Amino acid sequence: MIPSNDLHWLDVINADRKTISNLESLPPSTFKHSPKRTTLPSLARSQSGLRQILLASNHESSNDAPPEAPPGPGGTRGECPKTPIAPFVLIPPALEEGNQAIGSIAYHNVDNVEPSIWFYLPYTAQDRAVREGVFKLQDGKGREDLMILRFTPNNPTPTFARIRLDSELINSEQWQAETTYRWSLRLNCEAEDGDITPVLIKGRIRTTAISPEVKSRLNAATTLEQRSQIYQQEELWYDWVQTLAEQGQESSSWSLFLESRFPGFENLAILQNTPISHEPITNSPLE
Repeated sequence: MIPSNDLHWLDVINADRKTISNLESLPPSTFKHSPKRTTLPSLARSQSGLRQILLASNHESSNDAPPEAPPGPGGTRGECPKTPIAPFVLIPPALEEGNQAIGSIAYHNVDNVEPSIWFYLPYTAQDRAVREGVFKLQDGKGREDLMILRFTPNNPTPTFARIRLDSELINSEQWQAETTYRWSLRLNCEAEDGDITPVLIKGRIRTTAISPEVKSRLNAATTLEQRSQIYQQEELWYDWVQTLAEQGQESSSWSLFLESRFPGFENLAILQNTPISHEPITNSPLE
């Protein structure tokens, strides 16, 4: 769970937690664009305005102790090595319900975009207790595995990394518009007694059909900031996070996003200095 004083972006994106928790049962029209809805201001246009919105709900008293490192949005922590910050998925905090992260992604996005889910992974090649990571994408009821990716941590330092959704899958009949899918990332760690205990991060992803007009605007965008603004307006949050990551570690937009995830968090500087790996995680042979 995230700290209780975290942001309430639901006020910004004009939704409530009950609506999000019943995401699968909503009609497709629920996810279509309404010109009257409230959206986040353009990151490129108003950094100061965005900062005010992001920090508006952070009511932490100056006398309060800094929050402890959370298990991470959409995550539960097992017996993996202790780290200052646990693994988590990159998604706006208001799109969390319980231990699940829920958000939308463009169905059949523009050609040069690789649909991905981004994570903070604190474990490295030196953490021998971490035996493997397993990412699964399933149908909405969790009955059918549509994608499985297995890997071992091989990065030298903690990193922000992405899992790219399989291209064959997203071009197949199994990948449908206006449909909710389940995903999970399980990091299996070996305890001293030999038992395998996992860290589990899970969520849902909703495919949203984008109109020809929106696709035309995306194709016409000449900067990542312009594309980010479009994804914000269309509430395509997985795509929005990807454009923030693509802007890089030095981007003020990226820094503001991290502030919004953990306002007042004493280890925020760790996240802000964590490298972003733009190469997707791939299947790797296990030892």
